Amino acid sequence: MQTKSITSNNVLWSGEVLKQPPPDESTAAIQELNRTISADPRVTAVLVTIRDGILVVRKAN
Repeated sequence: MQTKSITSNNVLWSGEVLKQPPPDESTAAIQELNRTISADPRVTAVLVTIRDGILVVRKAN
């Protein structure tokens, strides 16, 4: 069985992802990506808090 994953870099965006409203379109896009992945029951996600954040996503069991 193969395990496949998607890795996304800069998901913490220097802390900008915590700001409401988002200060720019790039921040808004990252916020939406993070919300979408966290709400999707088909995947499991792990946030690696190295530097600006790495999100590793794989299909849920």
